[in-house]
Amino acid sequence: MKKSLRDAWVARLRNPASKQFHKRAYDVFTPSEATTDTAMCCIAHLAFVSDFVPKNETDVYDYLSNVSGMKGSPFTINGMKEHDVVAVLITKNDEENKTLPEIADWIEANIPITEE
Repeated sequence: MKKSLRDAWVARLRNPASKQFHKRAYDVFTPSEATTDTAMCCIAHLAFVSDFVPKNETDVYDYLSNVSGMKGSPFTINGMKEHDVVAVLITKNDEENKTLPEIADWIEANIPITEE
């Protein structure tokens, strides 16, 4: 992942003004309605900082590999395949109820910089 994108994502997750949403990507009906005040899952925050506007919630999860610069079929991050990374992030956000800053810590430790 590009350093600038990961840094922006992690900064947004650590920002006290960022709101977290569980069990869905957004607390709004249509992703295009999302604003800086919208509660989002950790992956939707990545889409938001890169100005990617998904058509639906599936696009948000596909975004992690298709748009974020981590391409591959499937790519691997520290031994995890791409879909496993999405699963880990969803589990941390929805099942383990990790805070956005805790998820940011995991991202920094596990998602490497592949280009500047």
